[in-house]
Amino acid sequence: LLEVNYSHLVVFCGRGITFDLCNTINQLAKIGNNLLIGVTNRNEKELKHLNKKVLRIPLYIPETEIPKGISSENYLICELKSIAKYIKKNSIENKFFTRIRKDIFLNSQIFLEYLQVVPSLTKRYSIICSDHSSNLLKRYCLSDHFFTTNIGMIKDKNFIYRVRSKKNSLFWWKYRHIKANEIL
Repeated sequence: LLEVNYSHLVVFCGRGITFDLCNTINQLAKIGNNLLIGVTNRNEKELKHLNKKVLRIPLYIPETEIPKGISSENYLICELKSIAKYIKKNSIENKFFTRIRKDIFLNSQIFLEYLQVVPSLTKRYSIICSDHSSNLLKRYCLSDHFFTTNIGMIKDKNFIYRVRSKKNSLFWWKYRHIKANEIL
């Protein structure tokens, strides 16, 4: 697997990083071969266990200033805006971007095998994502669980915060038919 040139930026987002995931992230960060591994810095004490090669991406605004929205969508959008700003500031030119939640178990071998097939998958699909998401409303955001796309979609996209509807109806219920491939 070490001979593969990944051209990938993988960022772990959200809260809930574990010591086991820190070890996995450290293993991935040591690979090199144009595989960049990062985490969004949400001031978690476990981040001190990460290798210096792991990119720490600061939020561009404090969490207290993220607009109140539906579920945790605006936190996801804030992280994506922060990642886009970091990509531009550091002139990252990798071809693919993958976002994964921090509160998961990740088998590094299987994940590396997935990254190897991403170039062939993106010939057919512009977004590869999980339909197993805790976000019931996937209308205007990418899957909050896992997704991979061309890095340009993140770098050049203007993500917009969403606010709660003032209507009394259950807003997500109207969009329950939205499929994972329709998210962006």
